[in-house]
Amino acid sequence: MIIYSLWFYDVDARHLADFVTTFREGGSFYESFRRIPGHIHTDLLTGVQNVSGSCRLLSISFFTSFEALSRAEQSAQMRAFAHWLHLRTKQCIHLGAFSHFARPEAETSSLQNLDQPRTASTPMDIQR
Repeated sequence: MIIYSLWFYDVDARHLADFVTTFREGGSFYESFRRIPGHIHTDLLTGVQNVSGSCRLLSISFFTSFEALSRAEQSAQMRAFAHWLHLRTKQCIHLGAFSHFARPEAETSSLQNLDQPRTASTPMDIQR
């Protein structure tokens, strides 16, 4: 199972180049985190620069398990990185840890479910 840890960053434009370089191969974040057991990879997605002079970014880190993620969060590397982030971001939010849904049981095919009438309201129905 792969675990995804998502972080949102609002980075001042003055720190953007440094921020991106840190996440790239050879950067300090990259080099530090690639040695953490259970850490597979981290991608950094860059958004558009907004009028306030900052840029929104999203990082997605891939781990082999929730336990590996938990150990990484308690590591000296993560504490040092948190301090580094505090100095360079306007906002830093952990969006959470996620995994894939379990596969549906083989007993009932999804096509059979489509033909059955809906008996419960969905969140979309409630908003209408």
